Amino acid sequence: MLPSNMPAKISAGEKDLQSDRSESPNRVAVFIDYENARQNAREAFLPFSSPSHVGVFDPVALATHIVSLRNFPSKLAKVYVFRGRPNPKHQPEAASAFDKYAAKWKQSEVCELRSRDLKYRHYDDGTFSAQEKGIDVDLAVQAIQHAVTNKYDVIIIMSNDSDLLPAVEFIYHETRPRLEVAGWEADGQYPLRIHRGTSKSRAPYCHYLGDHVFRQVQDD
Repeated sequence: MLPSNMPAKISAGEKDLQSDRSESPNRVAVFIDYENARQNAREAFLPFSSPSHVGVFDPVALATHIVSLRNFPSKLAKVYVFRGRPNPKHQPEAASAFDKYAAKWKQSEVCELRSRDLKYRHYDDGTFSAQEKGIDVDLAVQAIQHAVTNKYDVIIIMSNDSDLLPAVEFIYHETRPRLEVAGWEADGQYPLRIHRGTSKSRAPYCHYLGDHVFRQVQDD
């Protein structure tokens, strides 16, 4: 028998019912792997020749739309945006654009932007490449932290990055909040789907977002 002060572990099915039957609206937090989602939207909905900067979207508008798709009374409590920031020394225009969008998003009280500097590799011909580092780890840590503290009733993760699967599996199997995922609805897009320790019918619910949704939230 569990101590009286220790909550009993509940199954995924039980926590789904517990969350869905709540009289008050579900408090929903949406975690967006921003560049992953942006690049996937470009591949899914934009011409191949589109300039590299095209495909920016409003994360608050997207999260609000996702929450509106739920079949149960729900309220967007927070949207966490994870994105790498360009270095002004190497990419001044990109860094300026990043800061302008960041300032705009932060005007919403429900938006929290978590950024980390891009990592650069320089080549002998004077060119360089930039890559996000630590973004997926930060998203995983934050999602798990908020799941184990029961800060929200529902956690929705939008990313196709399979490196997040261990975090997704842990939240789904070991914590109380209901876990859902979101992704673009197009050929070649594979939102996070787990089957370890569960049947397909009990895998996290996925919110599929079509081209019309992307056009509504696009903010280039």
